[in-house]
Amino acid sequence: MVLPLSISIGGFFFLLQTFSPSSSLEYWIWRNNDMRFVPNESRLYVYQGNISKDWFYEPLGIKPIGISQKNIAVVLRLYTLVDVQQLTELFESLVNDWARFGITVNELQIDYDSASNKLSEYAIWLGTLNPLINVELSVTGLSTYLWDNQAGLREIGQNVSYIAMQLYQGRIPHDNYEEVIDKMNNLGLRHKIGITSDKGFNNVSRLCKRHCIATIVFMNFKD
Repeated sequence: MVLPLSISIGGFFFLLQTFSPSSSLEYWIWRNNDMRFVPNESRLYVYQGNISKDWFYEPLGIKPIGISQKNIAVVLRLYTLVDVQQLTELFESLVNDWARFGITVNELQIDYDSASNKLSEYAIWLGTLNPLINVELSVTGLSTYLWDNQAGLREIGQNVSYIAMQLYQGRIPHDNYEEVIDKMNNLGLRHKIGITSDKGFNNVSRLCKRHCIATIVFMNFKD
């Protein structure tokens, strides 16, 4: 979900004419500067860093500074399915870090681009992790899973609270993003939809349908 965005702040204000931040939306936050555009009461998913294939944790992203929310989700970007015990220990340390600032972490979201043919393996890994963290567990999802391996995606859904399905490529909407939404609903998968502030997502309210529980906006703008 790390995007190579290069939009300016001036360009962002242009987008605000068609897409306004709202407390009814939720937000992926990759850096503290983007908090300027997020309503104080909104649900946040705060990026905390990457875990490489050889288990090197690179802390990145949001720090507990200038955040008014008392409950947040943290996002970890994985490049391999690491040992669940090590991941649990890292997560617990992050929970403690935020608690020192009076902020409760009540969700872990895993951002991992699994190969479509390994979704079953990913689902088993999630099923092992879920009972160890004592908070809600969610994952980001790629729209290709809906064409490549729906059975595997169902298994993922059975081992997490929901799937945050990304409807964009880079910053712009997928050409078939409405078909993605229909497929998720037809499968009966509990999900949130992930969008950007691009004007292509010009009618947010109609995107979240039957089995959708929220809309998350990816916020990451270059000054």
